[in-house]
Amino acid sequence: MNYAQRAINLLNTMTKPAELDDATFTKIKNEKLAQCHSGMGTAFFKTGKYDEAVDQLNQAVKLDSQPDPVDYYVLGVANSQTSHFTDAVAAFDKCAALPGQLQANCRNLSAETKKKGANSLEAPR
Repeated sequence: MNYAQRAINLLNTMTKPAELDDATFTKIKNEKLAQCHSGMGTAFFKTGKYDEAVDQLNQAVKLDSQPDPVDYYVLGVANSQTSHFTDAVAAFDKCAALPGQLQANCRNLSAETKKKGANSLEAPR
């Protein structure tokens, strides 16, 4: 967590090297920031801090030009744990739309979460 936070602080204050154009620098910087947020989100998730995990993972998938399906999967589970079923379904659907081994599992979790959300109260944001 400390390394990821330090990296985020450094990346946010980093100046663009002269040999890079603005678009390339922004893309590289955002991908590195996404990795940091993904790591922090996963760490929060593993310690049961689901709200914090959701915040970090949302940033990760927003910043990454090619988000990792695992980030969407963990984001969906964390949203489900915090009773944000609509957001969980959206994350699972995005996970299912990406290539990889998680597609079927994410489709199933999306369907299960839709049912759970229909029978449970959605937590306010």
